[in-house]
Amino acid sequence: MKRLLKFSRPYYIHIIISTIASICVAVANVWVIDILKNIIDESINGGSSGILVQLGEGVLAIILGMAANYLVIYTTGYYGAGVLKDIRRVTIQHVTQLAPDYMEKNNFGDLMARMSSDVEDLSSYLSSYFKDCIYVPILVIIFVVYLVYMNPILAIACLFPLLIFVPISIKLMKPIKFSQVDYMHKLGRTNNNIQEVCDGVDIIKSYNLEEKLEKKYYKDLKKTLDISVTNDLRQYNVEPISRMISELPVAIALCLGGYLVFQDKITLGILIAFVSVMKKLIDPLQSAYQLVFRTKLAMVSVERVFYILDEPKEQEYSKGQDGSKNQDVLKEQEVAQHREIDANNNDVFTLKNVSFAYDGMVEKKNALEGIDLIIGKGKKIAFVGRSGGGKSTLLKLLYKHYVITDGEIMYHGINYSDLNPDQLRDNIALISQDAFLFPMSIKDNIRIGNPNASNEEIMIASKVANCNEFIEEFPEKYETLVGEKGTLLSGGQKQRISIARAILKNCPVILLDEPTSALDKKSEKLVNEAIDRISKDKTVVVVAHRISTIVNADEIVVIDDGKIVEKGEHAILMKRNGLYSKIYTEYVSGGGYIA
Repeated sequence: MKRLLKFSRPYYIHIIISTIASICVAVANVWVIDILKNIIDESINGGSSGILVQLGEGVLAIILGMAANYLVIYTTGYYGAGVLKDIRRVTIQHVTQLAPDYMEKNNFGDLMARMSSDVEDLSSYLSSYFKDCIYVPILVIIFVVYLVYMNPILAIACLFPLLIFVPISIKLMKPIKFSQVDYMHKLGRTNNNIQEVCDGVDIIKSYNLEEKLEKKYYKDLKKTLDISVTNDLRQYNVEPISRMISELPVAIALCLGGYLVFQDKITLGILIAFVSVMKKLIDPLQSAYQLVFRTKLAMVSVERVFYILDEPKEQEYSKGQDGSKNQDVLKEQEVAQHREIDANNNDVFTLKNVSFAYDGMVEKKNALEGIDLIIGKGKKIAFVGRSGGGKSTLLKLLYKHYVITDGEIMYHGINYSDLNPDQLRDNIALISQDAFLFPMSIKDNIRIGNPNASNEEIMIASKVANCNEFIEEFPEKYETLVGEKGTLLSGGQKQRISIARAILKNCPVILLDEPTSALDKKSEKLVNEAIDRISKDKTVVVVAHRISTIVNADEIVVIDDGKIVEKGEHAILMKRNGLYSKIYTEYVSGGGYIA
């Protein structure tokens, strides 16, 4: 709750106005009831001279109450919408600043549940129940004071049962908070099953996995249902107490109050006013457990959303030496500032004794170990090795997708730990085998490389990337929508658009992670032609599988089981008759491709 209140600071004026308005609503209610009491007593006593004045005051009290109630609804509604907007903005902003490997280490369905379902639950609470958190306590205090003012003995007799049953009803709702945490966790797993079905529909169909996945989904869904039913039963168990809260105080007021009227201890007007106030008081108290219940659920949602906000941003993140999660350290320092990069330093990347291990591995074996490598300016470096040897992992370390476990990496002599990640990536263009496109137009996808690029610059980049021809064939040309993840385009078309995007970025370093591995011969030829064009005068690091790419590299780095076992030019490595020579010979005979 304290953390939620931090988001309330810009809206303190709305809370103050809402509080004052709530007091006015409660006073207006008491005022109307007091006027009713006076009119009844005056009528019984035969007086009528002041009734018109009383009626005028009653109309004024009703108008005041309506105006104040409007202010309560408006200010709390504005507050709720504002806080929700800020939480959503901060959450999305924070997620985009997390380390790139965050998505790999976390349940995507649970993350989506936190950012959608939990935020929506909080939205429902702020729009429907938050105003009661301010209004109800004020209403109860003013009503209780008025009851005691009219008759202390009758007030104590009627309020005593409430002092017993209201706390009991609230106490019974306490376990729901803890089970709700489990419920939301299970719901996240259920959402993850749905995500798996959507992303893997082709594999599911081809391997006939429908029944297996249905059983898995049903199992998780059943657990979610069981927790939900248990929560509902706990809520229903409070209903009898709720009836006691609503019936008993009014019964006491009528019985004891009627007796006091006959004993001339109070007037009939006081009794009617007393019963009227009791009914107005019981309504919010009767639903107090519901308010507490909803508040607890909202706090669960808040905790789950803030769990994301508690994750360290990429700039704050520093790995422990053993790479374990519990060794993570939050650096108590400002985010690394932009550093002046010495472009004249010919050593673009320098890796010294670099090691890396994935989190969550059962056996704490390094995926990369003892990597020493210098990548010179304007050079073309090819990473070669058997599948699973660590080629792509090493490439990801270069653009800081992962944080190293040990050793150091430098860019133009600046240690990665001292270099702002955004500044590093401003100098790197990545073209991977999975060409991701956003669900917008082709033009907007290409413009991501340079948001300020003109239409003419986009067209020039497209021609260089060999994609202008097929774009012009679409009826909408560059305004053609590519669909979710670019599903309306072929693999080769998506890859060439991603190359056009890289061309617009115009970076000194290009990283290629097997960009043609999933393409047919024709598409591969067009993509490779585009890559060759943009690689001129650039520092290029490629995870290679095409022979011509490897042979023409300035240096070939052979990686096996997470270690560099050989490096050098093609001719030199062939003379050594080492692992490279063996792999090269095998794959030439197998069709001309290496890992």
